[in-house]
Amino acid sequence: MRQLGVEDELKGELQTKGFETFGSLAFAVSTTPQQITDAILDAWLLKVTPSHALVDLCVNMLEQNVLTWIKPEECTSRSQEIQSLKRDPKVSLDASGTIKITSKTVSTTCAVSSELDLRNALQRRSLAMDQAKLCSFKEIELWVQHLFLSHERAQPSGFASVTLQQIIECDKQMFIRASNNLVGQLQGEPGSSMTPLDKEIRALRTSPELMPYLMPMPVRPAPKTNPKPDKRPTSDASDRPGKYQKGKGKGKTKGKTKTKSGSIDIPPDCVTKTPEGKPLCFAFNKGVCGFKGSGPRCQRGYHLCYKQGCHKPKPYHECSHSTE
Repeated sequence: MRQLGVEDELKGELQTKGFETFGSLAFAVSTTPQQITDAILDAWLLKVTPSHALVDLCVNMLEQNVLTWIKPEECTSRSQEIQSLKRDPKVSLDASGTIKITSKTVSTTCAVSSELDLRNALQRRSLAMDQAKLCSFKEIELWVQHLFLSHERAQPSGFASVTLQQIIECDKQMFIRASNNLVGQLQGEPGSSMTPLDKEIRALRTSPELMPYLMPMPVRPAPKTNPKPDKRPTSDASDRPGKYQKGKGKGKTKGKTKTKSGSIDIPPDCVTKTPEGKPLCFAFNKGVCGFKGSGPRCQRGYHLCYKQGCHKPKPYHECSHSTE
């Protein structure tokens, strides 16, 4: 501590508290608010440790000299494997005919729906491949980091980020190409610092054949919706003026004017047009015209009394002729 410039007085106080070395002082305070216990550490180690089944898959690849792709959901942890073991005994015979009693096991999978779950699964696969001497943890982890860096990279406007499904597909294609290039050559030479798979992973990490799988996809623009123009409400079609025809015929009643499409009820001695031939609005004379604009007429006709000989700018029911 003297080399670090610690005064003798402070050094004496630290030694009184039990800190004899700088190493004990460095770990005196936990870096997290919660004190880390052995139980917490053991539980964390079980989650990051690959399962025995995952390690066996990697060992079988090396023994059979054939590389296969392991799905991320199959990269289970030792903790999941322990929880999936059943205590029901199972009797089986080995190759020599000896009876063996084992526990039943079920195939388990891990969650890979989130970025963290997928990252942990691929890390367990890297550890299992390193334990099986299939490749080094460094090389396979550099490949995994390459995948997730493309996922976290900011993309230009109009393009979406690389999805987790693209990462999984690119990882699969890398193993397929590595397997084709290492047919019967998966086992390395004794004493070599790099395995054949290490060299292949390093070469494929920058291969242009795998770049399209990590390309950002364009975002589809949202469909444009044109608002419909507001239409002014209109009254019933029966109030609209049409082409009227005068005529005499059987079935004609007083107070009705015949049209091509039917008849319109108007009071006696009322007309549909002025002497000048201007059409009159029947809805205005009945007090039900919905026209709100300015001007002497609406689309049905002029706003004049349809009493014959009157034609004042008043509705029929308000005009003095209505009391005659």
